[in-house]
Amino acid sequence: MNCRARRAPAEETAIIRLITTRQAAIDRGLPEWARRANPVVRRHLGAYWKVVVPDARQIGRWLLIQSGLALLTLPFPWLLTLIMPVVTVSLLLLPAAFAIYARNVALAALFAAEWTAQERRNQTLDVLRAAPRPLWSALASKAAAAVWRQVEDLNVVLIAAALLTLPVLIVEYGVLYGTEAGGWHTVIGVIAGMFASCARVFLEPIMAAAVGVLLGAVTLSIRRSAGMMTVGLMASYFTLINLARLPPLDFWGRVAVESVLPVIVPAVIAFGAVRGAAWALERA
Repeated sequence: MNCRARRAPAEETAIIRLITTRQAAIDRGLPEWARRANPVVRRHLGAYWKVVVPDARQIGRWLLIQSGLALLTLPFPWLLTLIMPVVTVSLLLLPAAFAIYARNVALAALFAAEWTAQERRNQTLDVLRAAPRPLWSALASKAAAAVWRQVEDLNVVLIAAALLTLPVLIVEYGVLYGTEAGGWHTVIGVIAGMFASCARVFLEPIMAAAVGVLLGAVTLSIRRSAGMMTVGLMASYFTLINLARLPPLDFWGRVAVESVLPVIVPAVIAFGAVRGAAWALERA
């Protein structure tokens, strides 16, 4: 019993060191403004900096395995009979994952908006301007902190997107373009859709937080007007991005709408929103 008691703290210390090293490695792979060590990010996170981050390597392995499985359906079409029963599971679980995702996107936007509005209400903008980094970088850090606050729930959504989208995409592209565009085209669309769905899990919350920063920069009463505007704009974005799928599209047009635009548009909007917020605050 004593030996086990002495060994347990050593094992716990080793685990803590391993987690700390891994967390530091993940942060080093991010831009400086997005790292948890960034002063602005750390100030807003508080105790929330100790979060379980997604295992990008494991997610990547899952995506590669499923991509290989999708490719194997070309020479071995009978594999589709093994994949199709999973469609029911996906259709049951994906709505729950989307509900979690929608909540986290809204919270990221509201947190970022409130933190930015507080800078105006408390008249602390001069502190941000005096920092040895551009104002847009400090505002981007606020958006990053808002996403970090949601990262554990987003990890669950990311796992769901990585594991559950393959059968749904195979059914969609197989029904729409399986005979018209050919098997290779369908497989390409499925693989692109899987990777895009995983990328969206973090790109869209970043976009929502950046829009929140912009609205917080121009509105003082964030809990009412700007808060509702932020959520309303995000709802409009998701509505428009899905309406773009409704018109008749050829195969490559559908791939562009479902796998390219949802990756490019959030990045462009986030960049423009943060720059716009910096411009508004510099003239406040």
